[in-house]
Amino acid sequence: MIGKRRFVYATAVVGAVVLTAGLALASVVAVKSVTATSTPASTTTAAVAPQVAACCFPDGSCQELNPRICQAQGGRPMAPGSLCASVTCPVATPVACCFPDASCQDLLPGVCVQQHGHPMGPSTACATFQCPQPPPPPPMACCFPNQTCQDLDVRACIQEGGHPMGPDTACATFQCPQPPPPPPPMACCFRDGTCQDLEPRLCIHQNGFPLGPDSTCATAQCPPPPAPMACCFANQTCQDLDVQACMIQGGHPMGPGTACAGIQCPPPPPPMACCFADQTCQDLEPLACMHQGGRPAGPGTACASVQCPPPPPPPPPPVACCFPNQTCQDLDPLACMHQGGRPLGPNTACASVQCPPPPPPPPTVACCFAGGTCQDLDPMTCRTQQGRPMGPNTTCAHTTCPR
Repeated sequence: MIGKRRFVYATAVVGAVVLTAGLALASVVAVKSVTATSTPASTTTAAVAPQVAACCFPDGSCQELNPRICQAQGGRPMAPGSLCASVTCPVATPVACCFPDASCQDLLPGVCVQQHGHPMGPSTACATFQCPQPPPPPPMACCFPNQTCQDLDVRACIQEGGHPMGPDTACATFQCPQPPPPPPPMACCFRDGTCQDLEPRLCIHQNGFPLGPDSTCATAQCPPPPAPMACCFANQTCQDLDVQACMIQGGHPMGPGTACAGIQCPPPPPPMACCFADQTCQDLEPLACMHQGGRPAGPGTACASVQCPPPPPPPPPPVACCFPNQTCQDLDPLACMHQGGRPLGPNTACASVQCPPPPPPPPTVACCFAGGTCQDLDPMTCRTQQGRPMGPNTTCAHTTCPR
């Protein structure tokens, strides 16, 4: 009978090639049933998991791993089916590793590449290897304040006080820009009442006071110099100086209208006990005591009979301080409250604290004012503004305020 013929072949062979009735079947893992018709039959082949093999690492250690896992962990897979017991892994040795700045370190090749260096190959070492010098930076036009130009690299240009004009510029084809004109001179007054027409920067540099644009000494009136007065020093000597000069020199100005010719400088105040933060004491004049960071104990005192008080206690340790916007800072409690925060208590820190959200605002109520006007405000704000809250659940839209 001519028609479709159906042949059923059952094959149970693993890892072999079987020829049946002139048909070649690929090796299979499990038992497959193949039904053939007059059209070519479809076949299914199960994937075989890759075998493990010895995996050598740079330090000479070995693990039996899947080749892909071996490479992912930085190892080198050996031959398929190899075992660590029969493989001797080579130990990677450091090589000279050159960096872009021509410095050198002895590193393993992989570590060298990770640190953006260039391994110089087996058997190289920094002790005997000279890393190539980086190419010098290209020169460019460098303009100076006097409009001269030199072809220099960026660093040399800046070091010499010039301005680099950018890559691919050269003095042969570049015109340095004109420097800005200096500011015009103006009247510059000095402490002794004299005046000079100077540029503002030069005026200030000479301890003068510029009077502003368009001013000139021909039309400006500099203030007179401060009047001198008697200036007494600790050794009871006296000089006629203005107030600023007297104080700069450590003297005591005796007031306007005084002169050394008609004044007797008083003797320096007697020493007194001067207490320092570490509870030590020295007998010093009051000014010398304060100048050295001490605290005078008062007239008639002496260290022999004074017990300096202990220093004030240290400030409290910081605590977590939460602010209304839920941010947190570690502050001492007083500083926290001063800045509008809320301290969370001893032994708290922002690293381990979640600041709570701010409480919801109080509900508004109708707030009546003296003129019969109304605003929807929370009760506290209403009273603060001299209003009268009309009670819960009231609104100005449904409230008539008495006049």
